[in-house]
Amino acid sequence: INWKGSVILHAYIRQTEPVTDYRTHVSGITEKHLSCAKLSLEECRAIVLQHLHNRILVGHALKNDLTALCISHPWWLIRDTAEYEPFMKYCHSSHGGEGLWPRKLKDLALRELGKHIQKAGKPHNSWEDAFAALNLYQKVRGQWEQDIVEKTKKQMDLEYQRLRQEQEMFFVLPHVMQQQ
Repeated sequence: INWKGSVILHAYIRQTEPVTDYRTHVSGITEKHLSCAKLSLEECRAIVLQHLHNRILVGHALKNDLTALCISHPWWLIRDTAEYEPFMKYCHSSHGGEGLWPRKLKDLALRELGKHIQKAGKPHNSWEDAFAALNLYQKVRGQWEQDIVEKTKKQMDLEYQRLRQEQEMFFVLPHVMQQQ
């Protein structure tokens, strides 16, 4: 979907392997949907890459979608509501560890937006899920973008320090060798 929630791409992918479980109760996808699929994975990947070029990608648990499509996207152009720290929950592990864990999109939508999505007994609606993730991002966009700028500065500082050390090694070593 785009910034206003209009659908940009909705397509089923022609399967090259037999489907053993459509997970219809979650996905809403049936054998009939895929029997009409026109796009190959490669064609879909090309379309998605064209749409993503130099654009911010917003969604929830995007790693799964990107992995399924076998594509990558620069970290600074990804806004994943599952991985945005202010949206995460603090958990104690049964193994003694603790840390931040992603919340379910359903829980985030209710908590942050007051919206009920992914109702029990009904399959997920891909547009509704995408729109909820977009609304979550829009709600905190200013702070999130500021966080990205800070993270980028930190990474640039680290890279500068690494290059500086590399340069010092390159220029200092010959000098040290001459003194011996």
